[in-house]
Amino acid sequence: MERKSAKRRDIKFFSGKNQTVVCVHSVEAREYTKYLEGVTALERYEVDLPLELARFPHLSVVDIRAEYFTLDWVSDFQLFFDDGSAAIREFVKVQNLKKRAVVEQLELSRRYWQAVGIHDWKIVTDTALASLKEVEDDSVC
Repeated sequence: MERKSAKRRDIKFFSGKNQTVVCVHSVEAREYTKYLEGVTALERYEVDLPLELARFPHLSVVDIRAEYFTLDWVSDFQLFFDDGSAAIREFVKVQNLKKRAVVEQLELSRRYWQAVGIHDWKIVTDTALASLKEVEDDSVC
């Protein structure tokens, strides 16, 4: 999860799964989309989903800085599966999980999406992404 106004690098590509051009903001996010393109049970995915500030007053504020509830945020990925279910995936580097600010942001995202009704919320780490890539590389051999 990132601030909506954060300056980022854009990586644009055509997504066969979505049949449109998709824009992500990191090499790691692009690698994750390559993985998503191959998931057969996945119908489509969206990136950079804005969180609605109007929903924030209904969330628990425990252990999250008050200022975070006044900022615009975007979640990294929303996944839509063939069975009609939806999921949220937030990308984070493992080294950043030691930072309180990052943990607070992730918790804000989790609470937000749970309140919206999406309970399949997970973190995708850079090390998990490396593991996915290794599995793909092994399957090619």
